This record gives sequence, C-alpha cells and structure tokens, in this order.
Amino acid sequence: MAGIDLHPVVAVSVADTATSIPPQIQLVFDQVSVDVPIKGDHGKPSTKRILDSVSGIFGPDEAWAVMGPSGSGKTTLLNALTGVTKPTVGTITVNNHPFDRATMRQISAFVPQDDLLTPTLTVHEALMDAALFKTGLPTQDREARVTTLISQFGLEECRDVLIGHPGSNKGISGGQKRRLSVALELCGNPSLLYLDEPTSGLDAVNTMSLVRRLSNLAASGVTVIATIHQPSAAAFFTFDRLLLLHRGQICYQGPVALGAQPVAFFAAAGFVCPALENPADFMFEVLVMNTAAIRAAYLEGSMVPEDAQRAPDAKMSLLPARRTASAYPASRAIQMYAHVRRNLLGMRRDPLLARIRVGSAVGVSLIVGVLYFDIGNGATGVNQIISLLVFSMIFLAITSALPVVIAILPEFDVVQKECRNNWYSPWAYVPAKLITELPLLVVPPLLFLAIMGNMTTLSWQTKGESSESDVSRFFMLYLALFLVVFATNSWAYFLSGLAPTTQIATLITPGSIMPMALLSGFFVNQQDMSWIFRWFTYINYLNYAWQALASASFIERTFDVPLATGLSTGDEILRTRLGLPVVTGSILSDYWANIGILVGFVIFFRILATVIIARRLRK
Repeated sequence: MAGIDLHPVVAVSVADTATSIPPQIQLVFDQVSVDVPIKGDHGKPSTKRILDSVSGIFGPDEAWAVMGPSGSGKTTLLNALTGVTKPTVGTITVNNHPFDRATMRQISAFVPQDDLLTPTLTVHEALMDAALFKTGLPTQDREARVTTLISQFGLEECRDVLIGHPGSNKGISGGQKRRLSVALELCGNPSLLYLDEPTSGLDAVNTMSLVRRLSNLAASGVTVIATIHQPSAAAFFTFDRLLLLHRGQICYQGPVALGAQPVAFFAAAGFVCPALENPADFMFEVLVMNTAAIRAAYLEGSMVPEDAQRAPDAKMSLLPARRTASAYPASRAIQMYAHVRRNLLGMRRDPLLARIRVGSAVGVSLIVGVLYFDIGNGATGVNQIISLLVFSMIFLAITSALPVVIAILPEFDVVQKECRNNWYSPWAYVPAKLITELPLLVVPPLLFLAIMGNMTTLSWQTKGESSESDVSRFFMLYLALFLVVFATNSWAYFLSGLAPTTQIATLITPGSIMPMALLSGFFVNQQDMSWIFRWFTYINYLNYAWQALASASFIERTFDVPLATGLSTGDEILRTRLGLPVVTGSILSDYWANIGILVGFVIFFRILATVIIARRLRK
C-alpha cells in the first residue's frame, strides 16, 4: 500500500497556527509511577500502584504499540503522558522541556476508545468544523484539507452521510467512525497522536486499513502511540516499536518492524513462540503465567535490543515544545459561530425534543384552558387564579429543566474530548448553547400564556373585553413566566455540570425544583414559616417568581364578592389572603423589584453553570 502523505495540503506560515509539516516531538518519561486511592482493610483509605517506574522515549517517525493484558496500565500510561492523570512520581519532558499540559494540548491529539462524535453532522461537516476549530483557516483552505483527508481515509462513500447516534441503524458504520475519529484529529497537524484501543470492535479488514494508515502517518513525521489489546499478527508487525506492559511494569521495549525482535526476546528467556501462532497472543499467555521470568529477563538487559536502551536525542532539545503563543488557533468569535451553527443543525435534524417542548406547552395550556374556562371574577375565581398561577410556575419550571438534562449530558463526552484536544475553549460552549436555545425559552411560555390566559381570563379582567391595564397584565405575567423558564434552564445547566451521570441529573433536577416550589410562599406564607425554613425563601428564586406572578395577576383587578369579606380587590387579596410582604409600599413597585431579583438569579445561575461546566470540560 502506498504511503499516505497527510500534510502537504495547505502550506501556511507559523502565524496561521497550522503548518504543513508538524514540528517533530520527542517525549521522554522517566521512572513514572501512578498511584490511585482505594479502600483498604476495614475501610481505611489506601493506594494501589497502577504504573510502577515506567520509562521510555517516544520519538518522531515512529508508530508505537503499547500492549499488555487487561489491567496492565496501558490507558493509565496514556493519561499520564497527556496530562489527564498526574504521575505520583517521575518526570516527563517534551523536547527536553518540562512537561506542561497546555503545551501537550497544542502539540498532541487523543483518540479515545469510544467514537465520540456529533451524530447530527455529516462526515464532511464534522471535518470542516474540526478544521475550523483547529486551524482557523479560510473556507477554501479548509475544504482542500478536508477533501484530502476524506480521500486518504477512504470516507468518500459516506462524505454526506449523517454520522448517526450510537446504537442506531442509521448513520455510518463502526469502521468509518473509527477512521473519522482519527481524521478529525489530523485536521490540525498534531505532532503526537495518542489512540486508546483504536481497533476495538473492528473486523480484520478495517483493523489492517487503520493500522496501515497510522504507520504511514508516523512515516510523515508524527509520533503515533496506540494501545492495542490483541491485534492480529499482520497488524502487530505493522507497528515500528513495542512497549509491553504487565501489572504496571515494562516487560519489553524495542523494535517490531523487523519482525523477530519480540519473539527472539521471549525465546531467549526460555519461551519459544510456535511458528504458526500469533506473537501477540503468545506473549500475553506467557506474561500472565510467567510474569516474573519475563520481567527479570527485561531488567537483565542482555536480551533487550540495544536501541531499546537508547538515550534522548540532544538535537530535539533545540526544537520548541509549544507550537504557538495563542491557546487556540480559532478566535473566540469563530468558536462561538461554529458552536451555534452546529447546535442549530442538530436542532433542525433532530427536532423531537424541541417539538415536545413546544407541543407540551400548547397541549397543557388547552387542557388547563378547558378545565378553568372563563373563571370570571366571582368568589371562586380567586382560588382558581391562585391555582393557575402555581401550576403554571411549576409546570414551566419542570418542562424547561428536564430537556436540558436529556440533551446536554450526552454531549459532555464529545465536548470534553474536543476541549481535551484543544479544539476550542470550554468557556465558549455554554454561551453558544444559550444563543441556540433562546427561541425555546421565549416561545413555549408565550404560547402557554396566550392560550391558557385567554381561555381562562387569567390575563384579562373580563373575557372578550381588554383594556390597557389588561394588556400590561399579560406582558407582566409573561415576563415573570419567561424568567422562571430562563432561571430554571440555567439552574438545570448548573446541576447537569455537577451530576456525574444522566440518571442522577434526571433525579436531582426535578427533585430540587419541588422543595423550592414548596417553600415559594404559596403553600405556607413566608411569615408563617419556621425560622428553619424562612431563610431559604430569600435564596429561592421561585419565591420571587410567585410574588411577581401574584402581583401581575391581581393588580388592579376587582371581584364581585361581598364587601364584608374585605377581599373585593386584588390589592386586598395580595396583602390579606396571600400575605405577600410589603417591600416598597406599591404593588407595582414590588412586582418590578421581584423581576429585578429574578434577573439577578438568571445571571448568577448562568455564570455559575458556565464556570462549573467549563471546569468539568477542562478535566
């Protein structure tokens, strides 16, 4: 198979942040050990050593296979070398410069074992987005780069096919997803390419196709480091060098390409590989049964190929470790644009969740409108208005929170992988989501109130008759409901950033809303609460939402009830029946004060969610 030249597509200057040939990198790790905390005897905290004094040199023009039985520490080694896991002891240098995670993110790319891709994009769109994030180049230059990658990775037949959701029959195949995952990271010319089990789940044909492409990529100047579990003999001998791990220790380190070195090493240690057996399978069997013997042979040194004990190349220290001074190739504005475009495409191609949000608002408003049709201004109307306000607040809060949990958590793994590979800043993700979702925060409460408010006369003094005050009442109610939706949406983003799984987030999000609704001041007046709960009302945004909704609904409203009850006007109901606190002395002023506090909660929750999610994505 002819060599694959992955880098002459677009020749640009260093100032363009993407070069035609990646800078050569030599990664040296010395006596690296990684300990993880565990529960010891009787529940006492203890540690377990996953990597034990591992040393090696990964240089340019080499394709490394990191192999070993399950649990040998392969993925832990990759995480240590990429900065995800901090070594307990040991040193890591890049071109003789101290290891720096920010530098590694600029010069390296990591392809995880799972294909973490955006399902609503086509192959071409995904590559164009990756090229935009990784290079910031004009469309014409990115198109040329993407066209070459599509050709080199054999993705022409699925160029305009949607990637598809995991487990779905629609979309590209598993082999195409694997090749696409690698191609995405090559859009920015990395000097180091890490791959965790890249052949997992692939058949023999796709495995050989991918491994050969990795070998050819290494020949072009990139250092390729791939963990491989049990490759075929053909795939095994395609790699240039082998690092063999077992129980966190190196058992062999040396060349593979010439074919006989690992087999000769095991033979010299007293374990001869049968002629027709896969060397990879044979080595694993020997390692599991005779770990001490192989480890002793490696430490003895006489059986290890001479170049396995090579020293770092002094010339590499003259090359810069960091590629550019800028943290990201694309500007923040370009990052935001790409995120918004990608989110809008996702909503257009997978509109089910958006339709449910709008449909539920319309459907429930019709049901409520029929049940409370023309409640009027009689004595029973007071109770019905209060019930409608509370139901509307809780319904819109829950229906604006759950879609966030359902939609955003499945994206986190994809976005975290992209942030880890330095595609874009995590601070651009949440603001872009807000821009995309803004119509879904504005439209559902508007439709809900327009239908329900007109049918029940909640937003009008008398059905069929409107006045200037009634128009003001409608917009005051809508503003309060919109802020409930906006604040709850931001609160749900915050909880999603904290929750480790979708299941937990699905439980805690509505679980947090119901106690806030219970202590909002409707079920128990604020002044009647025990001091244990009263303090919570001051930090409960639904408390201010309830006061704003009640003020908007009852202000300047009159009721046909006996004067002896003292509840013939909305002002009297607010102060006497509902016991709303008097802050400014004016109901209208109190309404705007509550609206201002709700806006403050929206801003606070949004900032908090952005910080929490950005910190999560940086891990």
